Amino acid sequence: MIILSWNCRGLGGPSAIPNLKKLARGHKPDVLFLSETLSHNRHIESIRVLLGFDSCLAIDVEGRSGGLVVFWKDSSKCRVLNYTRHFINMLVEDEQWGEWRLTCYYGYTERSRRHAAWDLLRALGNMSSIPWCIIGDFNDLLSQADKKGIHPHPNGLCMRFRQAVSDCDLTDIPIKGHQFTWIKSRGTPHVIEERP
Repeated sequence: MIILSWNCRGLGGPSAIPNLKKLARGHKPDVLFLSETLSHNRHIESIRVLLGFDSCLAIDVEGRSGGLVVFWKDSSKCRVLNYTRHFINMLVEDEQWGEWRLTCYYGYTERSRRHAAWDLLRALGNMSSIPWCIIGDFNDLLSQADKKGIHPHPNGLCMRFRQAVSDCDLTDIPIKGHQFTWIKSRGTPHVIEERP
């Protein structure tokens, strides 16, 4: 099963849909999670059809931020368990691995709410004892090595996020290719790259 997660930072820009189509064609995911869609649900159905997925669940944008959507093929045997504007929890029935849980997650962007984000992770972890995979954008870093550029990430935040990950018995999957998955101010002296 191929699962893909992308913080698209809005589906309304001129390159978003062509890039999404290229990503879906290139990787052929069974499940595709998009965070920060900045889109209303009425646009998501046409994207589902365009990408060739059978089903989807979209969480509407709130104001000028957020928006989540998960697309899946019926062959992947996914069923939505519950959701909020920060996660979509699914049950997956896999012939090879049996029954397991997939959580598509988008963490709080405000540093003042990180404690709530870590508590949410712990609550999600305690929902079930079946195998669990969580994907998405945590809007947090496990260590200083997950950031390149100006203004180091506060060590206290890294430490408390690592503790939440440990409390949930999660393992960070090693990354292949470019070390960072998020960039800001590309092409300027103030470029920042992170692996959130």
